[in-house]
Amino acid sequence: LEDALTYFERMFATKGFSKEYAYNWRHMYGKEGKRASYPPYSCAKIINSNAPNANEHHGCPFKHSTVHEVTNLLGRLGVSGPHQKAIIAQQQSHNYQLACVEHFKVAHPNAENRLNAQIDNLGNHPNAWFQASVAYDKATGGSDKMTGSTMTPPDTQPDHTQSTTV
Repeated sequence: LEDALTYFERMFATKGFSKEYAYNWRHMYGKEGKRASYPPYSCAKIINSNAPNANEHHGCPFKHSTVHEVTNLLGRLGVSGPHQKAIIAQQQSHNYQLACVEHFKVAHPNAENRLNAQIDNLGNHPNAWFQASVAYDKATGGSDKMTGSTMTPPDTQPDHTQSTTV
């Protein structure tokens, strides 16, 4: 909680952070108000929620973005053309969770063989995707995930438009 408060104070606010925002963060972490910790949304909840409005950065990129936007994002992430087509095909078929799983498999080559845990829950919760990615990184010793023929190197510019959902 303290790390999150420090991060958001530095990144998004300069004056009045504690008064205007800190209470909300403490409430979200179950430290204020009724002291309930709120679980993050599942993929189904995110997919069926309202799409982000202007200047909002949340939602499922496969559901709430156009094919063109997803294609550009995948390109920036280093996903090659044939793999992009497979992911976009899932998006166009409204199989957003399967598009996410396909993206994971491309971004984490041989993950099913390298991870002892199954990756079946990947398309059901953003935290499952994250946890599997961390496990993959540990299993591969932090080696470059973009080796082999599945991916091409991404741009060197960081993409600050991509966000996570909670």
